[in-house]
Amino acid sequence: MNSSKDGTKDDVNLQNNLLLQHLKNLTAKKETVNSLKINGIFSSEKLFIRPIKACDETIYRHLFSDPEITKYTGGVVSEDQIAVCFEQSINELGAVPAQYLTWVIQEKDSEESIGILNVVLYEKPMHSAELGVMLTKDNHNQGYCSELLARFIEYFLIEKEISSLFCFSLDNNKAVTHILNKLSFTKIESAPFKKPLSDGCYWVINRGDLTN
Repeated sequence: MNSSKDGTKDDVNLQNNLLLQHLKNLTAKKETVNSLKINGIFSSEKLFIRPIKACDETIYRHLFSDPEITKYTGGVVSEDQIAVCFEQSINELGAVPAQYLTWVIQEKDSEESIGILNVVLYEKPMHSAELGVMLTKDNHNQGYCSELLARFIEYFLIEKEISSLFCFSLDNNKAVTHILNKLSFTKIESAPFKKPLSDGCYWVINRGDLTN
């Protein structure tokens, strides 16, 4: 796919398989932990980001049942699995220690829910996090993905002192490569976590990269 001049073309590819992997992780035995208590409400120039709530089931179901959106995450998820994972996504916000966190993304002007942002927290690599974004079709190519990443780089690496923030992208995705390069991510050859569900590569930005 071609990238636009500002790198926003097909931003949604950045989520790739993280959200689908998140669904699988929610129903699997926990193998990773993180001692940080991370939660909260965030704001950027155009967006309001808050923890997922019971009233968000409509947007959650819409995202995971849309074939065009989920072609970037591994395919449509069954209704039963969506229901189970939605409930567990809410329950996970209160878990101690936190491991899987899900936020809803809202447009400030319209107050419309336009997507979700998911984070998986790890101790190995030490105090690291993996981030994924999923947006509705009407909100692709608006620059929202870059805006969200920039805000969460600040939150995780600077405010919460997470050591490393990872993102996954599909192979040969020029749009994503442009965004991650612009935000100072570095491509890494080997997967830091489980082998991805689809072909692609991981990118990382370290806290030290921002302070050097």
